[in-house]
Amino acid sequence: MMEFLVALVPVMVAFLAVVQFGFAAVAKLVVRHAAALGVRAAVVVIEEYDGQPGTPMNIYNGRLAGVLDEQSTGADPASSNQNMKLRNLANAVSRPGKMFDKVKAVYDAVDSDDSRIKQIRKAVAAPFLGISPNVLDEGLEFIAGGSSATDSVEAAIGDSGASRLAGAFIYNLGAVAVCFPRSEKASEYREEPYQHGDEVRLRVSYLFRCRVPLISLLMCDAGWALFTGSAATDPAALWEARQLAGERPSGFREIPEWSKRLDRLRSRSAQRQKRIDAYRDRRRDFEQVESSTIQRLLLFQPGARYIPIQAEAMLPLQSARYYPRGS
Repeated sequence: MMEFLVALVPVMVAFLAVVQFGFAAVAKLVVRHAAALGVRAAVVVIEEYDGQPGTPMNIYNGRLAGVLDEQSTGADPASSNQNMKLRNLANAVSRPGKMFDKVKAVYDAVDSDDSRIKQIRKAVAAPFLGISPNVLDEGLEFIAGGSSATDSVEAAIGDSGASRLAGAFIYNLGAVAVCFPRSEKASEYREEPYQHGDEVRLRVSYLFRCRVPLISLLMCDAGWALFTGSAATDPAALWEARQLAGERPSGFREIPEWSKRLDRLRSRSAQRQKRIDAYRDRRRDFEQVESSTIQRLLLFQPGARYIPIQAEAMLPLQSARYYPRGS
């Protein structure tokens, strides 16, 4: 029995570590696949812009050819107002009725983008439905930041069915970001219209939710820490520091062991800060989500921990010029 008790802890920790590593590896593959799907959709949706008078409007809600968004020909300017989105979201969460009606109300509250990039986001977000958490498991209070779910291997695997798809869809509105950098790993985005023969580069950024107990405290970072850009705000780091401070050495013999624990704490804090700095350098990429309101609520969700993942893909524009333009 003593041998079993001694071996149980390291074996279970190793098992949980393998599970979390496996989920993170799958998430990285899905992000790469989503980037490939997104750029394949983009080279068809965007179309080339030849700058000739009489160039026809594109079929996607009157958007000009070669332009991603912010070139509306009649969209309501108030639809981009974040305060209005937040009010509509609060009304949707508190709306009585069936779950399907409530989910649709939440979607209508945040879905105000009618540009070309919306069509590309649909292609990008589809693969993430299989790995994103079901926020409906915790109720729509998850979005409002009112509850915290218990992490477990079962919760990390998730359930199936229509509720899972609806919950993952809502999560992806604030977790899946799409942008179009000028070059590989560039921080500047393309702003000018795409021309005939241009290359389309697409970058997908995803906040992968960690749900495996214990290991998520080591591998993943709290949403608060990612938002503030400081590892000092990570609840796991604060708990470790409080525990170490409460066990200060009472004699000279205990100082070497206590110093080793302090060094390990500093090392883990430095690793956390390094990951957070990497996210902060790419924070603008992760802000290119369909709903910034939901993203902020996800980051402030108590107990939620994430791994930021990115991938890029590039294809030439599908500018076949198979129909006449201009007069």
